[in-house]
Amino acid sequence: MAETKILLLRLEGVLQSWGREAYWNDRGTDLMPRKAAVIGMIGSAMGLSRGDSRLRDLSSGLTMGIRVDAHGVRLTDFQTVTGHPLMTAEGKRRTSDTFISRREYLQDASFLVALSGNADALAQIAEALEDPVWPVYLGRRCCVPTRPVFETLTDEYADVYSALAEYDLPETATRLTIEVEGPEPQSGMISLRRDDVSGEWPGRSYGQRRVWRGNLERERVPDEN
Repeated sequence: MAETKILLLRLEGVLQSWGREAYWNDRGTDLMPRKAAVIGMIGSAMGLSRGDSRLRDLSSGLTMGIRVDAHGVRLTDFQTVTGHPLMTAEGKRRTSDTFISRREYLQDASFLVALSGNADALAQIAEALEDPVWPVYLGRRCCVPTRPVFETLTDEYADVYSALAEYDLPETATRLTIEVEGPEPQSGMISLRRDDVSGEWPGRSYGQRRVWRGNLERERVPDEN
């Protein structure tokens, strides 16, 4: 029986932003990484341009799970943008040449991402993340990782859920949110639909995927003092 390879990524930084809706001046963030963004980050490390068909192949060939080790704090940045003149999407001049742009970020968040799939593909991704062609960001270019994104490539776990439930658990956490795509990995998890799978290019259309979300409960470690 072939070994199951699991690629683990650590997404940790002062700021992260995992694009949700984006209405020109209003750029929100989801509360955890979106699959399209993770695949885009991997594509950047591999030197793949936006719209490259290999990105869709990576997305469809990889099963992803996320563990929230630190939720972080939502931060809103208001930026004043001025131009002469500023244009609308239709190419018409705006009524005002100054507007406020609202950008959301997650501050001091930490996520463990687990990916399973073809062993050769996972090895190529790991190699690219250790020596990226283009810089790797946590959602936006201003969001620089504070530690290497590549964590490990291992065959110690049976599946993505097992890796998230067992790998390097934070010492102080008693309840961790876990989200895994695919069939239900553990009873009691709720089924959700996430529209974060990249569609055809040009354009930024997104398809849906089924995920299961639940909590990993841990006993509190007694204080030795």
